[in-house]
Amino acid sequence: MVMTSMASTFAEGIMPASSELRLINQNVEWIASPGEFTRSRLLYAMLSGIYCAKSNYKLVRDFYPACEVIHVVSGKGWYLKGKEWIEICEGDSVIQDLRYPNGYKAHAEEPFVLKYVVFDGMPLVELWNLYFTDRTIIMTSPALKHSLLPCMDAIIALMQEPEPTVEQDYEISKLLYELLLQALAYRRGKGGEASGEVYPAALQLAKQYMDESLASIRDIREVANRSGLSYFHFNRTFKRYFQCTPREYLLLNRINHAKQLLLLSRHSITEIAYRSGFDSYSTFLQSFQKVERCSPTAYRKNWRQD
Repeated sequence: MVMTSMASTFAEGIMPASSELRLINQNVEWIASPGEFTRSRLLYAMLSGIYCAKSNYKLVRDFYPACEVIHVVSGKGWYLKGKEWIEICEGDSVIQDLRYPNGYKAHAEEPFVLKYVVFDGMPLVELWNLYFTDRTIIMTSPALKHSLLPCMDAIIALMQEPEPTVEQDYEISKLLYELLLQALAYRRGKGGEASGEVYPAALQLAKQYMDESLASIRDIREVANRSGLSYFHFNRTFKRYFQCTPREYLLLNRINHAKQLLLLSRHSITEIAYRSGFDSYSTFLQSFQKVERCSPTAYRKNWRQD
């Protein structure tokens, strides 16, 4: 993926508060040109940055081939949903499918400052149609500052790298999936101000454990125990929030981990199977073919760049 900075100012790394204040005095944007592999297999960011609107700012689009998430850093304004202008203010976030009419306009006296990430990818339309009946989701929970916003900041930071790698493409894709999970949980009414969370702390703990320990987990009951929930309640609650079972989530994580090793390491297929948490080569082969529609060997041959 090739990154081009269109910035009038530049910051390195995830932006701390002091850097953020310096950045929002000027507009800054990063543009990505993803390679064939990233476009065909991953979610990827196309644009990201910070926009300081003028009081007369207004943008209306009939169509743009991507989705977008924005966060209002300060000020206020409106976004266009169908034919209706809906107010947004500091702390609000909006995620929307730009393939439908959309737009923004700033308040005359307190024009907004926006952080934004525009993204796309082969699975995106299918995922959106499967999980979201609405084309625009506005999120107002204060908890988003501690969940969705860090994902956006991490994506923006990764897009600033002058020589991005395949590992960074995978990390951006993972963060974009996390953004969609946050939006899905919020849309289902589980992340309001009363709870102070986008999804329950028990599920956050379980999800983090599965992300960090995917190779060592042998039984989902182990994850349920760490969450503090009964096995039955954990499975039911996890599926209600994420539309998949914990076992399915863990399997997809393991497949994604194996895909990275296939592309970035010289380990044998059997070694990759064990490093990704599969107890045998045959189990790995069967699972990989079911998800990717090809064998691990074919995947490595088709996409590895030596």
